[in-house]
Amino acid sequence: KGYGREMIQAAEAITAREWRVAGFYMSVITLRTELIEFYERLGFERSGQFQDFPQNPAVWQPKVSSLALEHLVKLISR
Repeated sequence: KGYGREMIQAAEAITAREWRVAGFYMSVITLRTELIEFYERLGFERSGQFQDFPQNPAVWQPKVSSLALEHLVKLISR
């Protein structure tokens, strides 16, 4: 229904207006290709930077081995 898009765009607008940021940065699990595609449609770009998924056995146990995060960026014009 577009709620995710609306929420992200509202958060970006408030953040850009109140904090005058130059852009946004996020990390997404590489296996979530549909999510990465969604963020790309919102203007985020793949940075080509990756990191291993953080390990914290006291809090969570990944069900998939070799998880990684990809960093996405979105620069905004001023």
